[in-house]
Amino acid sequence: MGFGAVVPKFKIGGKVTVVSRYSPYNDRIGIVEIEPIKESFRFWYRVEFESNGLTAVSSFAEEELVELSE
Repeated sequence: MGFGAVVPKFKIGGKVTVVSRYSPYNDRIGIVEIEPIKESFRFWYRVEFESNGLTAVSSFAEEELVELSE
């Protein structure tokens, strides 16, 4: 890694919670589904949520997620 290298904050399969009050998934726990997409200044993550046997997937910017400790 070179000087100023930017690396993804969350790994595939990692549990995260959403901290965006504008998202319907706020305070929900999800799992990072695939490698993030890198934009100029941030990473975008696809997060999978499961509820009552149904699965939903949504995209979030890195700053909208917090990693859960196990």
